[in-house]
Amino acid sequence: MANTNSIRTIAPSAAEAAHAIVIDCEGRIDHPPAEMGILDPTLGPDAPVRQVVLLASLRLAAQAKGLELTNLESVVGELVERTEREGRCIMGWSSREIQLVRDYCSPRLAARFEALHRDAKKAAKAWRKKEQQPLPKSSVATGASLWRFARLIGYEASSSLWHRGSARTIAILEDAFDRGCTYETLGRGRAAARRKARWTRLLRHNELDCRATYEIAQFVTGGRDHS
Repeated sequence: MANTNSIRTIAPSAAEAAHAIVIDCEGRIDHPPAEMGILDPTLGPDAPVRQVVLLASLRLAAQAKGLELTNLESVVGELVERTEREGRCIMGWSSREIQLVRDYCSPRLAARFEALHRDAKKAAKAWRKKEQQPLPKSSVATGASLWRFARLIGYEASSSLWHRGSARTIAILEDAFDRGCTYETLGRGRAAARRKARWTRLLRHNELDCRATYEIAQFVTGGRDHS
């Protein structure tokens, strides 16, 4: 990676968490992110998660779902300009998006993004330490994972949507498109159906990550009660 300086994240305040633009990226380790979900909760409880595809290699997958194809520099620049103008912040789960922006965007944009970023996970861990709440056990998630905190506050969703195979899905699709497949012909028969289903699951998982990040941040900063 291009920039390995230590990252010190900032937990959101209650006001910041309520008005933050929430983001979540999907991708492969040591590769640029492939997709980003963007949630603006100020648009209401049923606000859609805007999803953009960030790699040209996934153009056909983006077209199949009617998603915008852009790049990380452009979408981060758009988010930074908007949040600076509106006096808001950009919130994610952990420091991952900061590292991705450091690695794959211009240094000036990365610095502006980092100044605006708030870490919902840091707020959640501080709340859990204060309240001495044990995290639910899980066979699919370890550590201070988003899934375990979601369960802890009572934000439930189908466990099948907490999809851990995003990197594998992206690799499968890129390989198929590189071999000349279209989205409609991602292999044959059941193989094609499975690959399309994986892409659909990845997008649903990304949407869920955005919504859960917001709900957890609201709960641990005192903005919402899920009891």
